[in-house]
Amino acid sequence: PNIAHIHGLEGDGSAARPRALVMELVEGEDLSVLIARGPIPLAEALPIARQIADALEAAHEAGIIHRDLKPANVKVRPDGTVKVLDFGLAKAMDPIEAGFSRPDHSPTFTARGTQMGMIIGTAAYMAPEQAKGKAVDKRADIWAFGVVLYEMLTGKRLFEGETVSDVLAAVLRADVDWRAIPSSVPADVRRLLVRCLDREPKNRLHDIADARIVIDETLRGGIVVEPAAEVRRSSGWLAALPWVVAALAVATALGLSLKPASAPPTQSRTASTFGILVPAEHFLSTSQSPLISLSADGRTLLFVAEGKRGAAIFRRSFDRMAVTRIEGTEGAEHPMLSPDGRWIAFFSGGSLRKISADGGTAVAVADALAPRGAAWSPDGSLIFSPLYTSALFRVAASGGTPVAVTRIGDPKVERSHRWPQVLPDGRTVIFTVGLAESPGDYDASNIDAQRLDTGERRTILKGARMARYTPLGYLVYQRGKMLLAVRFDATRLEVIGEPFTVQDGVGGDPSSGAGYFGVSDTGVVAVAPEASIPKSRVLVLVDQAGRETPITAPPAAFNNPRVSPDGRWLAFAIGTGSSGDDDVYVLELASQRMQRLTFGQGHGVPLWSPDGRRIVFTKGRSGATGISMRAADGSGEEIPLVKSTEFLLSGSWHPDGRRLAVTNAQRSIDIEILDASAGKLTPLFASPSAGESGGAFSPDGRYIAYTSTESGTDEVIVETFPPGGGKWQISVAGGMSPVWARDGRALYFVTDQSLMAVDVDIRGVFRPGVPRVLFTGPYELQTVIRRNYDIGSDGRFVMVKRQLTSSTPTEIVVFEGWSAADPSRAAAR
Repeated sequence: PNIAHIHGLEGDGSAARPRALVMELVEGEDLSVLIARGPIPLAEALPIARQIADALEAAHEAGIIHRDLKPANVKVRPDGTVKVLDFGLAKAMDPIEAGFSRPDHSPTFTARGTQMGMIIGTAAYMAPEQAKGKAVDKRADIWAFGVVLYEMLTGKRLFEGETVSDVLAAVLRADVDWRAIPSSVPADVRRLLVRCLDREPKNRLHDIADARIVIDETLRGGIVVEPAAEVRRSSGWLAALPWVVAALAVATALGLSLKPASAPPTQSRTASTFGILVPAEHFLSTSQSPLISLSADGRTLLFVAEGKRGAAIFRRSFDRMAVTRIEGTEGAEHPMLSPDGRWIAFFSGGSLRKISADGGTAVAVADALAPRGAAWSPDGSLIFSPLYTSALFRVAASGGTPVAVTRIGDPKVERSHRWPQVLPDGRTVIFTVGLAESPGDYDASNIDAQRLDTGERRTILKGARMARYTPLGYLVYQRGKMLLAVRFDATRLEVIGEPFTVQDGVGGDPSSGAGYFGVSDTGVVAVAPEASIPKSRVLVLVDQAGRETPITAPPAAFNNPRVSPDGRWLAFAIGTGSSGDDDVYVLELASQRMQRLTFGQGHGVPLWSPDGRRIVFTKGRSGATGISMRAADGSGEEIPLVKSTEFLLSGSWHPDGRRLAVTNAQRSIDIEILDASAGKLTPLFASPSAGESGGAFSPDGRYIAYTSTESGTDEVIVETFPPGGGKWQISVAGGMSPVWARDGRALYFVTDQSLMAVDVDIRGVFRPGVPRVLFTGPYELQTVIRRNYDIGSDGRFVMVKRQLTSSTPTEIVVFEGWSAADPSRAAAR
């Protein structure tokens, strides 16, 4: 109904009777006339756009692409009905004809018989690939649709120029002025425009029907006029999500507005804010490591996003439209671009690794079982924290033996050194000092600076985490959800003046000290807003074939589920997964009745006793660290099994109900055996070889499975219990978090995003089979040291699955000019 009808073809093609189409006469004005009068109100523009989308959808379903959609080819009748014209000049989606499209062969883009104004008008709506003479498919129409919609909303041309070449150059390279879009345009429509106007076809909206759906949903929901989004440094900016309204978009404008790194600290910088969309079907996931980083020049963004294939590093250069996945970074954490831009360092699989910035094969640089940050040095080496209770070490980017850089002081005062940054002088490192009095709360940490050549060290900031220095003369750091800055003299290592707010509502993990932000030498800041990170998770039962059955417990921040021995109950923690602010709950599967078991002080990693009457858990806050126990029905008091200043994680009961395997994650990561009746800890191995964690006893108690980094990466190992009677490596290409089948005939473990299974025989001498993939899915399987799934007596698994909603934004916000909020500068003026 929205396509002008073609009634016939006249003429024989001769000079006397040239061919001509007989087309429906449509009353009304064409869309270019309406746009020339100014922006079309949203309530009128969306119905017009919806009908254009309808026309294109019908054509595409018939295998036809228009190739010349523009306002002049759209008529709007007085009653509001829209007709798209000139489909008679379209082409069928034939592989041969669609495979090559010269710009000058566009239907109205001809040198003969066409006025220059029409030529330029057509060029302004060409998709970039069409302008380059590349293959054209229906996504070219989607690009043109985006241009038309943009012009309806803004009342101005998107791509202009005096000549055809000028216009085509603008199509290929010019920045889109997203600020021209009225503030009344809903965020969903802005996202639609960004998707339509992606210069990379494979990242562009793939089907015009999706545009129609977005418009329909917007119209059904009513059009709400929002106030203009002012770039302010206040809590309301992210909480109300106006950054989505103000900033969706292409950020090539950044490349034009950045000042050189040599700009003096007092130089005024123009405020600029925009958003970077996470790729479709991906999301920013909670992590105990930083999610994003910026190159030194502020022109390249790295971030970790999670999708169906698991987590990986993505790269966005601000002079390009495309977001690129870095292949070879599966399961990565904490990406960092080298000073020369050639390498990306990251953590994965129990190692610090590096990979070419273009992707490829990652190379292990050093062991890092439970890392807490790394930083490139100007000389190309890396300073890193291999363990969350360790000091800092330096290692060459080519590998080798790490050398200690810092030394943890009094263990009653300091717990760890983490999140380092090497200052531009190359001789100073700043880092977060975790304090023993607050092991699960790094907002109470100190920021220290140490000279690498002399070892001189001093505290430069208190009550801060993950500070980052920029040569503009500031330390930028996080406290809670607030990003703060304070002036800093990098020569004297002294803070100057009072801190001020850069931005509120920034994501992060206070239990590890990680901040979800990055700062460049040029002062560009990128943040992952807390609102962009989905918090809720659901619990599901998954059978051995990967088929899901939902557990109807309300969505929450579930962690470490455990099935009771009789299969009737679940125990789990709800919180961040840090054991610093979690609490333990139990859920009766039949009735879906949920009951809270612990209250405050940080409880996590629950574990059922063999008789199912009690639950053991880790305590991790307020100096009361250790392992405690409580009746599963909530009666009675909490009973401490062992108190310790070290960080202990409950793991697995021996069938005798007396001994418990726990992971000691303090100075190193080792397995210890707790005698629950005596409260005594004994190391499992007299001489621990390398990072053993997650001990799991076999049902008969004769074997113990665990994760080890002895080989340089996480692998699953089985040993006799007590040790000394035999040792077998189960995984062959990485593995972690083992658990036994209830009958002892199989062992399960995690690798990447897959759950693996190995048939085993525990009768007589242990005999393992060959690992096989049971299933792969969007489950939260990768956790440091703690197993985040369990198996019941019926052979089904309890999995934690992240819940995404249509209202969850998926943007990273980039901005500069924040130093204008420095009160000392205002006073100086």
